[in-house]
Amino acid sequence: MTQSTFTVGMDTQDKIEFDPFFSSANQEYVMKSVKELWDGKGKAHELIEVDDE
Repeated sequence: MTQSTFTVGMDTQDKIEFDPFFSSANQEYVMKSVKELWDGKGKAHELIEVDDE
């Protein structure tokens, strides 16, 4: 909730730069994971429930 309140009034590019999802380290991790899926290294599993809220 704090992040949403903080980002009100920011333009889209500023929100992207603020959001940790778009950090270069995370984007490298995401692309590595996608490559592994393309290479057939992924496996199906049941949904994993998380009780963090």
